[in-house]
This record gives sequence, structure tokens and C-alpha cells, in this order.
Amino acid sequence: MKALVPDDARRLAALHAMCFSGAEQWSEESFAGLLQQKQVFGLGDGDGFILGRVVADEAEVLTLAVSPPLRRQGRARHLLAEFCEEASRRGAMGIFLEVAADNTSALSLYESADFQRVGQREGYYGPNRTALVLRRESGFQTGLGLFFDANTSSKMESAIPSFRDLLYRSGMKPVSSLSHEDASNRPVSIRLGAMEVRLAESEEEIRAAQDLRWRVFYQEMAAQPTPEMAAEQRDFDRYDEICDHLLVLDGQKVVGTYRMLRRSVAVVNGGHYTAGEFNIKPVLDYPGEILEVGRSCVDADYRTRGTMQLLWQGIAAYVFHYNISLLFGCASLPGTDPARIALPLSYLHYHHLAPPALGVRALPERYVDMRRLEAHQVDPRLGFASLPPLIKGYLRLGGFVGEGAVVDSQFNTTDVCVLVKRETISDRYLKHYERRSGESEI
Repeated sequence: MKALVPDDARRLAALHAMCFSGAEQWSEESFAGLLQQKQVFGLGDGDGFILGRVVADEAEVLTLAVSPPLRRQGRARHLLAEFCEEASRRGAMGIFLEVAADNTSALSLYESADFQRVGQREGYYGPNRTALVLRRESGFQTGLGLFFDANTSSKMESAIPSFRDLLYRSGMKPVSSLSHEDASNRPVSIRLGAMEVRLAESEEEIRAAQDLRWRVFYQEMAAQPTPEMAAEQRDFDRYDEICDHLLVLDGQKVVGTYRMLRRSVAVVNGGHYTAGEFNIKPVLDYPGEILEVGRSCVDADYRTRGTMQLLWQGIAAYVFHYNISLLFGCASLPGTDPARIALPLSYLHYHHLAPPALGVRALPERYVDMRRLEAHQVDPRLGFASLPPLIKGYLRLGGFVGEGAVVDSQFNTTDVCVLVKRETISDRYLKHYERRSGESEI
């Protein structure tokens, strides 16, 4: 078994055509393009192969194919085991994949290797063909007997694990209640060793979060500050005064932050940040409490699994504490030239556009048509693979995007509005997290 290279593309396409058809079949050009990407790797020989990628701490199986005469001989199982070992060596903490719901043999293989169903994507393989989303943690412990470039956007959101991850990683125990009087009564209070995540409790802590945002957004990622920001060397705007600031702390040092704004607060304080880019009236009409999230970043020395876990477990605790029914906010793709990100923009429009009831749309004066390619030019698998990890995580939850994108020149990004309904999260994992929400941290 050898590592695959772009020169293998023709052979891979021929074998793939023996195994798949329609929307599931890949061209020689698709294989060649993928194998030129540094995050993508493949293993195999003339009888079978597996192809996937690792971005940050998340791996994804893109495709697996075995010559039909050699099936049911353990070859697919061996390829999967080799892929998972290599993904683990590359730093992956979890592995995702999609499989057609009617592909019972493949589904049986993956579930025997401890992959678990975490969601589904309607129409992923064409009309009336649903894809099941599966995931497993690093390290096969049953089944196989083996053992789940921090490509960040300029707002650092893509470096943070998907919201789904916070429902799996159960090593921390949040504590929720109505009072801030002590650590056990904070709406968010989670510890992992010396690290802690909770809401900011003073002006000094909010300023520390703004200082961190300045270092990441403006010094590291070269965003363009306003004159006022430049004078004070920190990132701030009027929303800081009304938002809750989620902090990850190492002792007294703020090393990660996320800004959160509930509708019940926004409506009496001038509205939401996202409203500056999108018409969010459908969101504001949504029943129950809603939560806007954004302005996330992590100190360069703390971009590790533990920090990311804490940040997203904090959001989960907040969601359950306030009974949030809908999360939304601006999610970013790097760059301000829509032509250079034609594939991800087009894919999002054709495959994940929000239903009319949640029909958020970019403001007319800022509207950028996401349909940069014709629908038949968009390969769904390549389109999904081209997305930043944060957006992929939202989509795995059953999330949607609004219509139209917005170029954000200040942050050197192109933004889409992402919406996730709490009800789309698998009941199994909601119940798992709700059960752990009642446990106490010692």
C-alpha cells in the first residue's frame, strides 16, 4: 500500500467509475486537483484506495473504493484502519464521513468501526438520496482493533472545532444556575486542569478580550482598524457593551474569547451586529430565544484541542442555560474576491440555502451573488471539502446559509450568514449534553 500522488488520478478515476455512478462518481480532474492540496492524502494500490484530508484537529474521509471482485475480503476495513492511523499521526482528534443512507454494506463497515450517526444531509447524492453523517473519536477500540495547517480565516473562526464536537467531548462538566455569586453559580463554569471558561465579570476582563482580538485580528491577520482602534491598540465596537463575552482563561490570562448576544438583550440596545450585513428579519421573527455569535479568536500559543474544547463547551452550556432555539451569525471565507472562492460560495447556495421561513438575505447595497458557477459545475463533495472547518461544522448540524454574501474589507473576508436550529442537533447528543449539564465540577 502506498501514498497516492496526482499522477495516480487517471487510475483512481477508472476504479471509482467501477464502484460509483451519478453524483457519487469522481472525474480524473477531481482526483488530480484534490491530491495537489497539502491537507489531502490517500492510500491504496491498484485494487482499492481511500482518500481524505486533515484540517486542524478534524479528519474527513472523502471517498473509499475497492475493486468489485475483491470486495468482502477485508480490504475496505484494512484501508480504513490505515487511513485512521495516518489521520491520527497528522493530529486528527476525530474523523467524519458521509455515506449514502441506502448503502447498507458501507454503513455496516463504518458502524462496525465505531463510527456513529450524528446527522444527515438531504439530497446530498441527488434527488431523494440522503447522506448520513458519521463520526468517531481517535483510536479504534472495537471493530478494527486499532483505533478519530490550522487553516484559519482572518477572524479565526475556522480554527475552532465544529459545534458538533462539543456534544461529543465529555471530559468537562459545566455548571449552570441563575446567579454569579460564586463559581458554582455561574451560567458557564467549566474547568480543564488550569484552564477555565466562563463569562467576563469585569470591565478589565472585557478589555483583556479586546486586547486579544487586537493581537489576532489586526496584528496577526492584518485587518484594518478604525482610527479609534488604532489609537488604543484594541478591537472594540458598541456591541461590546451589550454582549456577553465568553472567556477562556489560563490562570488570570485571557487566551480565547467569543462574543454572544441574545435577542432579548439586542432588541432594547440597538439590534444585532449581523444586521449590518444581512436583513435578519426572518431570524428576529423566529420563536423562542435566539443567539448571535461571533468575534471569536484564540491566542496563537493556545490553539490546541483543550482550548477549543473549552470555548465550545462554554457556548453549549450557555445555549442550554438560556434555552436558545436558534444560533446565527456571520461566518467567513478568506479573501475579498468572490471569483477566487467561486466553488464554496456556489456550493453553499445550491446545497444549503435556508428555507423561506429563515430567508436571511444580504443587504441590497452589500449583496454579492453566491452563484459564481452554474449548478452543474459544482461537485458537491469538492464543494463541501473547500469550506472552512467552522462552516462545515455548522452544516453537519443541519445548518443553513442566507442568500447572498458580503465582502468585509476590514477583515479581508467574504461573509455568509449561517443559521443553526437547535432542533436539528441529534436528540441523542442533546440528551447526552443535558445530562452532563447537571453534573458538578470538583
